[in-house]
Order: sequence, then structure tokens, then C-alpha cells
Amino acid sequence: MVEQSFVPDFSEFYNEYELSDVNLFIQEEEHAAPYSSSSSSSGSMSGEEEAEEACEPIAEHGHGDKPRRKALPGHSMVLVAFSAFFKAKLKSWTAGPFNRPEVQLSVPAGQLELGELLLQAMYQCTPDLGSTSQLQLLQLLALADRYGVNKVLSAAVAALQAVPQAELQWETVIGVYTLPPGCTEACKPLMPAVQQQLQQQLGDLELALAHKRKRQRLLALPHQVLLLLQDEQTKVAAENTVFRVIEVWHSHQQQHSSSSSDEELTQLLQQIRMQHCSQPFVATVLCNSPLVAQAFSPHELRLACLCSSAGGVQPDAAVAAAMQKVQCPVLARFPAWVQPKRPASAMTKLSMARQLSLADLQQQLEALQKAGTTNSYTTLVSVSWQGEAFQARLCVTSAAQPADAAVCHGCSSAG
Repeated sequence: MVEQSFVPDFSEFYNEYELSDVNLFIQEEEHAAPYSSSSSSSGSMSGEEEAEEACEPIAEHGHGDKPRRKALPGHSMVLVAFSAFFKAKLKSWTAGPFNRPEVQLSVPAGQLELGELLLQAMYQCTPDLGSTSQLQLLQLLALADRYGVNKVLSAAVAALQAVPQAELQWETVIGVYTLPPGCTEACKPLMPAVQQQLQQQLGDLELALAHKRKRQRLLALPHQVLLLLQDEQTKVAAENTVFRVIEVWHSHQQQHSSSSSDEELTQLLQQIRMQHCSQPFVATVLCNSPLVAQAFSPHELRLACLCSSAGGVQPDAAVAAAMQKVQCPVLARFPAWVQPKRPASAMTKLSMARQLSLADLQQQLEALQKAGTTNSYTTLVSVSWQGEAFQARLCVTSAAQPADAAVCHGCSSAG
């Protein structure tokens, strides 16, 4: 492989037949499948005529949603120098009845142009990614990792790192966390900005649950991103909220056919800082939760009740300290139980509000009366706070309705 300190520029040879000795094919997969590629040795011509025959008329195929395919002339001196994948393929190719090797570059559906960009960047001394979108940079990162093109991988990371934190798109934040494991080391320079953006969006769990759009984003997070529960900056009004977040997240994942594994769920539940949960909550909610039963044994839950805070105000420091002093095995397994209290949420009290003008209210009632369905209009406000869900219902009835019917769910009506 070529040393990064000296990277020659081969851009003049990209997509040119001059000195070409490899037939390249970019093939879209039918689905965005994991790493797969193939190479074959075929063809019956030689030299430039073979390259032109392979690359001219069949340059691109695909109609509608069918996978596309594109052929390009390649140069082994570039491919071998900058890609571990091409180096392995070309070194293992043996000359048979055919004169030129053929190598196929498989790319996810809809990413044929990204495959071309990957190849073009390999030929450039410094890959030109200035006009590449954040989404394309993430896709290029994954492709470069898949085919062992470290030069392009580093260039894509540098391009993302140059994006100001405030301009990082939400899809970029999630995408960085869900890149293939091979990208982890290369993406380390990105993580401070990405983690800070995640914290700014969802780091206050109370506000995230109370805000419709943020709640949707929170519940849609993949497992590895939800581990923001480990972040010391994550804020709550009460530690009980952490369990509720895990619970509603798990339910959302099941509803959308992307449920987490038992191991992932256990990993999340182990992030609960038990000494800061209220004793009533641990005894009545956690101990009766089927999810919690997957992570903690009955004996561990009894210890959790002892470790939790009395009255939901201050943790029982004496119990927690005693458990630590005797090196309780449970704390060795669940160190988060006795971690410091999380920062306080900006949401310090429960606030429930619904704005509805008298004109709109009258219009709603008249529409219901005209339809003959009912003489009352009900509005509902739901808010989550400190791990609990609160609902307020207001039922408004027409003046013509009997007075004893003017009450709904404990809320007084207005005529």
C-alpha cells in the first residue's frame, strides 16, 4: 500500500483506456445488503479493444427499480496501491483463457454513483469531496471501509469533521453511531461533535419525552445510540425516568418490528442508577416489570429496593456505602447502581397546557351537533414527567345538555 506521506496523483487516468489493464464493474445490489462482492475472470480480447468493448455500450443498465451496473476501465497500479480488496482480488487472479481480469464492485441499491466516487477518489492525490452531502459522506465511509480504501475513509472523515457542529444533520448524528465497526477508529475525531449534538437534542430526557418530535427521535434511536444513558451529561428530573425511557423505547421497537435482543435490553437496564430511584417506584414498578425480570434476579431486586432512595428525596447512603464496603457482588455486576446522581432536568415542574380559542371551541361543538354524534367536545393533554405519564381531560358540553351530564372524567365543563 502507498504511504500517506507520498500519494501520487493518478486522476488523469480515471475512466481512461490508456494503460488500462483491468475491467471494473460497479454493480448495485438488489437490497442494501451487508458486505458482498464477487470477481470473475472472463473475456476474449486483449488490450485497449477489450476495455472499450467492456466499457462502452454496456456502461449502465437498470430500468425502474432494477439494480444498475456500470463498467469502467481500471488500472491495477492504482487499485492495488489504495485498496486491500482490489489488491487481494488482483493478486489471486490467474491468467487462463482470458487476457484481462474483471473485478466487480458491489454497492448497496441506489449507490452506483457513490461507487464511482469511491473509485475516482482513489485516483486523486487528495480526494475532492467538497460538494458531497453529509449523507453521501456517510455512505462513502461505509464503502471505503468495506473495500479497504483507507485514503478515502480518512478523507470522508475529514470532510465530516469540517462541518460545524450546529450544521450536523440529525441523520448524520445517527449515521455515525451506526457505521460498520471497522470505521470506529477512523471516526474518533468526529465523536465529540456528534455526542454534543446528540446531547443538545435529546440529552434532557424529561424534555425529550414531553416534546413530540424529540420523543419520536428518542424512541427511534438504535440501541447503540440509546446508550447516551451512560453519558454523565444526560439530565433527568428523577432516575425513575431512565427506566420509563427504556420501557417505552422497547415497546416502540417491538411495534416497528425492530425489537432489541435480550442482551441489548439488559445492557440498557443496567444503566439505571438504582440508589437514585424512589423506593416505591422500585418496589411497585420495577419489581413487577417483565422487562426488569430479564435483567435482574429476585434477590438483586430486593437489594435494589434497599439501595433505592427513601421517599424519592435522598438515597439511603448508609445502605449503599455498606454494600460497597463489603464488596457486594451485585455492585460489581451493576456499578451504575451507586453512580452519582444525574444532572437535573430543565423541566422542574409539571406543566400541562392546551390553547383553544372560544371560536374554535364553538365550531367544534357545532360540527359535532350537526353530525348528530354528540353534544360534547373532549380534549386531552398528555405529559411525561419523572418517569410517569399524566393526562388531563376537559369535556365541554352544550348548554342544552342536562347539568348532571356536564362532568367528564372529573373535569368540570363549561357551557
